[in-house]
Amino acid sequence: MLVLGINGGFGGGYQDVAAVLVENNTVLAAVEEERLNRIKHSKGQIPYLAIREVLDIADKNFSDVDKVAFHGATWGNQIVEDLQNYFQAHFGSCPKLELHHHHKCHAASVFYLSPFKNSLVITADNSGDGDSIHIYKASKGSGFQLLETYKRPQSFGVFYSLITQYCGFQKDRDEFKLMALAAMGKPNLDLSFLMKFENGKLHLNEAYLISIPPKTPSPTEQKMLFNEKFEQKIGFAKALPGNPSKFHFDLAASAQNQLEVVMTQLVSFWLKKTGEKNLCFAGGVALNGKLNGKLADLTNGKLYTNCCSNDSGISLGAAFLSNTPTRRVQDNPFLGRAFKNDEIENSLKEVGIKYQNIDDSYKTAQKLILDKKFIGFYKGKSEFGPRALVNRSILANPHIEEVKQKLNKRIKFREGFRPFGIVIREQDLQKYFETNQPASPFMNMVFKVTEGYKDLFKEVIHFDGTVRVQTVSNKFPLLSDDLPFVINTSFNHNKEPMVYAPIDAIRTFFGSGLDYLILENFLIEKPK
Repeated sequence: MLVLGINGGFGGGYQDVAAVLVENNTVLAAVEEERLNRIKHSKGQIPYLAIREVLDIADKNFSDVDKVAFHGATWGNQIVEDLQNYFQAHFGSCPKLELHHHHKCHAASVFYLSPFKNSLVITADNSGDGDSIHIYKASKGSGFQLLETYKRPQSFGVFYSLITQYCGFQKDRDEFKLMALAAMGKPNLDLSFLMKFENGKLHLNEAYLISIPPKTPSPTEQKMLFNEKFEQKIGFAKALPGNPSKFHFDLAASAQNQLEVVMTQLVSFWLKKTGEKNLCFAGGVALNGKLNGKLADLTNGKLYTNCCSNDSGISLGAAFLSNTPTRRVQDNPFLGRAFKNDEIENSLKEVGIKYQNIDDSYKTAQKLILDKKFIGFYKGKSEFGPRALVNRSILANPHIEEVKQKLNKRIKFREGFRPFGIVIREQDLQKYFETNQPASPFMNMVFKVTEGYKDLFKEVIHFDGTVRVQTVSNKFPLLSDDLPFVINTSFNHNKEPMVYAPIDAIRTFFGSGLDYLILENFLIEKPK
């Protein structure tokens, strides 16, 4: 059975729009709309371009699709009519439609990729279908048993977005900036008045929020979630956009600490109540790498998060729910298009760029990185989800002096406090970092550096002594004993989507301070 999983919508609140094509136990292709239309998050859209792209990658026609799987199970009959009209208008027909709950889609997207036969599954975000958290007991044999629902505004996402706004950033897109800011502050503010966990219940104190009823649309990005009472309680003015003070650094650190404390309490409660040892975690809150590091410690390394915990994963989970996998699905994040060398060469010739042919892109990249050059690296299939995992990455030597400042200022064009993750071999994870987690393949976990190695990571270590880590195979050809780890950040400018087509990489390369660009078997050096 061929299932097209999509997420998005006809209103502004639906983001990370994507399409996924699943056939039986195999994910054939998955692409986010933003990579194609170049509009970050592609809010309020149905993934027209992504649908066409996944069908083309898999060499399928729309007429081959047996089902379209979508979230929005609580939206009523109008969404069914709207989708039917949309597919008739744009594709000439409409297959059978199946709608699933937003949070169950998140749960399916992580559990069926996990190595666990049985697991506690927790999904947490701002809200979806009116709920902010779902707790499931899951089995590969019998599916999902819903144990508890926490409704908005009792939400980790609302809590974190509120502090994000107060520190001068935009909700629903800048929460990762708050996590970066938190690493530079001290958690010296007690935020238990705002959020706590007691007797199995999450309590977000609504006295300090604007009214956010469960069944109403989410507040827009421009609307502040906090009210005057919160400002009076905090006792310090909210930050102007992009201009946080030391107080806001400490507020961010305090919010991160409170998130970790309360989430750890909630997870501990449900692990004990269910007797489960394994934990699957998805939803927007599962993008918080430092929190994931804490949960990895809590579960003694039995935590699984996927490559698409943001709402792009809704499309994948919906497809799984419409055609339940009979065995574990391979957790492969490289699901977009791989452009051929002749396609890339045509793009280079069309814009008149000089290039060299190379035999081994990994060896070339390694040599340039050892020479302390900044490179754009483009190889193989593009990644699905919000993290660049080397196939569409900017790579740099971690021992370049002031490497973080140089990357932020002249290449990424973003705030100077923003940190960078690293790629290391799996065999080195527990050597360099304090964790029992066996791997972190999707760069969604942050670990504390082991004493004795802090000088090794001095250019990438966060102020709190942690580093965001992606692990790769011990035989990954980019790394060696001479180059045991490299800095990896997404191949894009600030506020732009990751590059997808070769022309995107070329444009980004020449619009930044990168020294070299590797496009499969082609090397481009920036003119001096």
